[in-house]
Amino acid sequence: MKDFGPGFPEWTELGQDGGLDPLGMQRPIEAIYQSLLPGISTITLRFRYYSFFVWMLEVYAREKGDTDPVVFRAFQRRCETLFALIAARGSTELGVAGIDWAQKQLGDVPNDPGAIIDFSVGADPDTDVGQRYLRNKGGAFGGIYATQMFEMGLITLGDDRNPIAICTNRALPLVILPPRGGPPL
Repeated sequence: MKDFGPGFPEWTELGQDGGLDPLGMQRPIEAIYQSLLPGISTITLRFRYYSFFVWMLEVYAREKGDTDPVVFRAFQRRCETLFALIAARGSTELGVAGIDWAQKQLGDVPNDPGAIIDFSVGADPDTDVGQRYLRNKGGAFGGIYATQMFEMGLITLGDDRNPIAICTNRALPLVILPPRGGPPL
């Protein structure tokens, strides 16, 4: 087969499925809807994550406030893991980061309301990939939603002084928190 050089389409072997958009037809559609709805993409499937991550960031700022990215990542991944476990508890949920992992964990636990699930191993980014709730060490927030939320003006991505994302005033109506000084969350 003749190679026409860069910029020309290439045929792949029969049965090869190495892409979600092999003909490149999705990009023009994405460009249109992203101009109308900045921050929305084909991988941000659940709008509830926007309010969940605003809640998570606000709780972290109030309860922890640590600017160490390692401390934040542990907190963030545990929040996401717990969210997956909660979503897996009821009817089948699709599009929840870590749902397959959570369903397996719940399947391994006896039907005992007092059973304790240690999800710290699945949330640990340094755990073997097969035991993590999500392959990406940044989790759903770091791998998917942070840049989208930044595009929407919901968060700042951090700087040299504080590398942790912070909610903007625009994001705060998405979450309800008890008043400062109230009972711990």
